[in-house]
Amino acid sequence: MNPDVYMTDMALFSLIKLQEWTSFVVYYDTDMAYHRVQSIIESADNGNLVWEVILLRYIGDEVGTRWTSQQLKRMDGIHNYVVVFETKNVFNLLRTAGNMGMRSREYHWIVLYQGMTDTQLENVPKALGIVIFVRQQPLIIETNEEEVRGHKKKKKDRINNASVSN
Repeated sequence: MNPDVYMTDMALFSLIKLQEWTSFVVYYDTDMAYHRVQSIIESADNGNLVWEVILLRYIGDEVGTRWTSQQLKRMDGIHNYVVVFETKNVFNLLRTAGNMGMRSREYHWIVLYQGMTDTQLENVPKALGIVIFVRQQPLIIETNEEEVRGHKKKKKDRINNASVSN
């Protein structure tokens, strides 16, 4: 049973606020995902938050993968990424980003894909930075041990407490 769409969107909104992101790239893959992202951005506007957001639609074919690689290269200096996908294209995007070295400590990803199974999650390439998945289960957080020391640990604890109920 998947969590309510509104609840997962609000969890995503809360995670972005907790991470104190002010600029990030959002990848989406369908019109429905786009509308969900729009709703999250409107919540930020209503909360008087100022975000610099770059929205990019992901197309999962070979041409789309090459285009995505080019776009990721142009995002030099941006290390925060949100992925709101309705399809399994999420794995292609994460693989492309990984091939470009975007699994290092300075990159942070929040992935909202409710269709991810435990097996698929286990097959996602490991990252050194923070990777948060919002899916069928509450929240799964993978992070490098060193990343959670000091103030980062406090953020992790707050994120764990903001989990989505099924």
